[in-house]
Amino acid sequence: MNKDFAKRSLSLVFFVIIAGGILYFMFRSVARDWPTIASYPWEISWLPMISSVILAVTSMLLAIKAAHTLSTVLGGSVSFVRFLYIFCIAQLGRYLPGRIWHLVSFTILIEREGVKRTVSVIFPVLFQGLLRP
Repeated sequence: MNKDFAKRSLSLVFFVIIAGGILYFMFRSVARDWPTIASYPWEISWLPMISSVILAVTSMLLAIKAAHTLSTVLGGSVSFVRFLYIFCIAQLGRYLPGRIWHLVSFTILIEREGVKRTVSVIFPVLFQGLLRP
């Protein structure tokens, strides 16, 4: 059996398990809170909604750019587009039970890009401590 095929298959299995876990916990919490959600009077004011979405996306992109700059200063040379991809994938770990899965997944994914182990381990801790109150 080809090692590359086995590695890809194992990655696919882990992806399906993690994605399934995320969806399970998301839908379980929605189902648990469904009476509250259904009884809420949904009135949307579009101007504040659109402006808050624009501000939220802008602040997230600025935080990711700051994280990329911090990673580059620490010695990690990953392109911004690849860094954005890794950051967004790692954020899915926030939906798993526990508090550190997004940090662990970010560390593993950034290390796969050739970043030194010391940088990949210390960067998420610095990012959480410096940029996210």
